[in-house]
Amino acid sequence: MTSFSRNLLAQVTPDVRKHVPGVCLMEAWIHCLDRRTQWEFHYGDFQWTGRAGDAYEARYNGWCAYLASLGVEGYAREVRRN
Repeated sequence: MTSFSRNLLAQVTPDVRKHVPGVCLMEAWIHCLDRRTQWEFHYGDFQWTGRAGDAYEARYNGWCAYLASLGVEGYAREVRRN
């Protein structure tokens, strides 16, 4: 699961850099809420809470949700659900 999730995160990262000028990816953080299935993603005032198989997938889902909140085309339904 981890290598798959890392690839997902690598795919969304260029769009994050494109649509969020001056982004520092290290400012985003995640927190595991429940036995590594329920996660929180935080970036600035934005928060996403949902299911993910690992930390990389949680970051991917969080960035996708953030891009969707900005109205970036193609991300409104990108968040993976387990």
